[in-house]
Amino acid sequence: MPTRVLFLCHRFPYPPNKGDKIRSFNILKYLTHTNTVILGCLIDNKKDLQYVSTLEKHTKRIFYDHFSPKTKKVISLIKAMCTRKPISVPYFYSKNLQAALDTFIEANPVDIVFCSSSPSAEYVFRSKHYQGSLKKAYWVMDFIDFDSHKWQQYAARKNIFLSLIYNREASYLLEYEKRITKEFNQLLLVSEEEKSLFQHYIQTEKIHAISNGVDLDFFNPGHVSAIKLKSPALVFTGAMDYWPNINGAIWFVQKVLPRIQTILPEASLYIVGSNPSKRLKQLQTQNSVTVTGFVNDVRD
Repeated sequence: MPTRVLFLCHRFPYPPNKGDKIRSFNILKYLTHTNTVILGCLIDNKKDLQYVSTLEKHTKRIFYDHFSPKTKKVISLIKAMCTRKPISVPYFYSKNLQAALDTFIEANPVDIVFCSSSPSAEYVFRSKHYQGSLKKAYWVMDFIDFDSHKWQQYAARKNIFLSLIYNREASYLLEYEKRITKEFNQLLLVSEEEKSLFQHYIQTEKIHAISNGVDLDFFNPGHVSAIKLKSPALVFTGAMDYWPNINGAIWFVQKVLPRIQTILPEASLYIVGSNPSKRLKQLQTQNSVTVTGFVNDVRD
């Protein structure tokens, strides 16, 4: 009988068009090769509802709930301030999803619980089977990034009000990560650097680094691009409303591209990715920089 895996994800893992969704989707797809996978997740973008049927081809069952990010942010902030939990935990928690998952587990005990991102652990901790059948399962947490430290970095670069909120998030999320470390069987991070940083704050032998891979069938050098270039071009791609990506792209334009152009004067740069910030759009005043926004196929 195939191993039954409960895959809990803080965000619907499709389409794979941003870092966390790319990672969670590919791990999910890999697990379905030899296991029966039940997916539980939240959908925070109405556009993603059209892809539920796509993931149903990969999974045994899908349980999900949909919410409005703007409304949920306010509610989560209020709830978090009344508790000692990070804001991201109530933000990615749904009582309706919890009830659906608990009903399923009652009739279908699972062998493995795989959580993608720390807030998804709440569905384990608040399950009515937490002390029952779930205790018999093997728990794996994919932190992806060391998020509490990331909030510390955000706090150092924001105004006083946001800095207070971000520092609070960093502090309470670190405590939440410590609880996960104590209760889960195995822990994953995206790189050896993240692993070393994590172990500096939380000492454990359970943590492992598993880097993101590349689908070499899809991202094949033989792909014929629909875009015909007349001069050398570079691409910086990612979710372009994400602060590290914004800073990285600006740094590249200011520090690296001019040095390249001393050798290749006609070289240009395409900044490719959804929701580019105002700071990025302003870079287009330079003739050699193009900010595309969302594209249907990043290979081109």
